[in-house]
Amino acid sequence: MLRYPKLRVVKSLGFFLLLSSVVVLFCLGFLLTGKKVAPGDADYLIQTYEAMRRTILEFHQFPWWNPWVSGGVPLFANPQFGLISLQTPFVLFFGSIMGYKVAVVGYFLVGFWGFRQLYIRAFKTPVLTATLLAYIWTFGTFLTQRTSGHLTFLVIQFFPWALLYYLERHRVKRAWLKFSLVISLMALSAAHNTTVMSYFVLALIVALSLGRVVMQKKDEYVTLQLRILRSDFIFWIKAGGLFILLTGYRLFFTLQYLKDFPRAEILTTEGSIGPLNAVLSIFGPLIQFENSPRISNWSWLETSAYISIFTFFAALLVLVVFVRERKRTIKFFSFSPYVLSSLFITFFLLGLGNFIGILSPYSLLRVLPVFSSMRVAVRWLAWCSIIVLFFIAAYKGKQYRRIINVLLVLACAELFWYCRPYL
Repeated sequence: MLRYPKLRVVKSLGFFLLLSSVVVLFCLGFLLTGKKVAPGDADYLIQTYEAMRRTILEFHQFPWWNPWVSGGVPLFANPQFGLISLQTPFVLFFGSIMGYKVAVVGYFLVGFWGFRQLYIRAFKTPVLTATLLAYIWTFGTFLTQRTSGHLTFLVIQFFPWALLYYLERHRVKRAWLKFSLVISLMALSAAHNTTVMSYFVLALIVALSLGRVVMQKKDEYVTLQLRILRSDFIFWIKAGGLFILLTGYRLFFTLQYLKDFPRAEILTTEGSIGPLNAVLSIFGPLIQFENSPRISNWSWLETSAYISIFTFFAALLVLVVFVRERKRTIKFFSFSPYVLSSLFITFFLLGLGNFIGILSPYSLLRVLPVFSSMRVAVRWLAWCSIIVLFFIAAYKGKQYRRIINVLLVLACAELFWYCRPYL
């Protein structure tokens, strides 16, 4: 009787290793370059972890301070440094450069499995479709064109886990605990742009979800509405309390750091990228791989959020079903396409920058604290890419399923072939 559970464990482990090996193979060239690093911010970030490594292993001290830069600057409080993070144990074991690279592969795996689990469990996506969609994000240009110099942006790989535990808060035991641990790890890893953006996106999804509950007008739903709102209130009290307990000290030191070391350079104006270039950054293969244009004030590397032209065609098929069956969306979609459409439009408008001056959504967002010091509006287009993948994942109908899967296979092949050299 004991053989069958053991057999299932072996099969599950083999399946995990098989799917993970594709991600490792994608990153293999990056690992085989040894201690070489590409131009960018990687040297700065790696230096902070080398300072941490030497402080702990050689001087046996807590890494409060980085004495090897500018006569000495804070280290623990640096928002781009994370002592409690995925990269710390790898840096301590492999050294700063190789530890950094192994951590990058770890982030790729965290994101791949996070999105796959999110699609299967929360979106009820068929296993094959969910796996292909997870590979598309993993091989896409947002990650591959930022890895060499922007390790802090890889914290976005924890986002699907946070969203999963939020969406399953009424079905999974202690979902509040898992959710809080994930968002706490994000803040502790890097209290930087992607972490703040992830929290903002989660807040939008929460607001839209609660809005749909409150807007139910039928009397028979009143009791259910109150029960859901009460349950959500308890969820947020528990999750928020634990988050403050785990990260409060880190956020305090980070805010103090930002106050003592304000950005010296003048923030550039965020001129509009234009809607055509915004679309091409998500679905324009020739632009991605043949040209490197200057977009607004930033290179195409910052603008890129490419997830394959084949993904566009797959999303188009799902859109056809949505238009035809919009009165029966509950039958064909596991997640509201109206909510997803609202999110896509929001992120797309933010990604356009100041396209109508001070009244642009991006300009209005920068009135808020923290967002006021953030730059590069086009980074919001990566969230458009994620919403496109969500839109496909939410489709649970059988119509066009085989065609969609074929298109997603082609998308994976294209991205694997073209994006791997950029890693």
